[in-house]
Amino acid sequence: MGDVNANDVVAFLVEVVAFVSLGIWGWQLGSGGPLLHQWVGLVAVLVVAVALWALFVSPQSVFDVPVLEIVLRIVILGAGAVALGIITNLGWGIAFGVVAAVNTALVDFGPFAR
Repeated sequence: MGDVNANDVVAFLVEVVAFVSLGIWGWQLGSGGPLLHQWVGLVAVLVVAVALWALFVSPQSVFDVPVLEIVLRIVILGAGAVALGIITNLGWGIAFGVVAAVNTALVDFGPFAR
């Protein structure tokens, strides 16, 4: 636990915001219909995103495919930024996207790369 730096904390917060935004967006996909549709939207979006993250992106991922890890990190965090822009406003989505991009670059290529 001693090797955790500020960028790791930011990375964790970025991931949490991305998944929460995707979940809320999935919930909103089912709005206008029965409550069951909202739950299905929420669960479906989160299951796909979390499964891909766990299989290919997380530090304890099942598969070690570096290119796919970077692509999925960009796609999932980018989708989180788009979802945040949809559920709040465009400015928040853009700001989150910038923070996620800078953080991802630092995690993968910068001085905090592992």
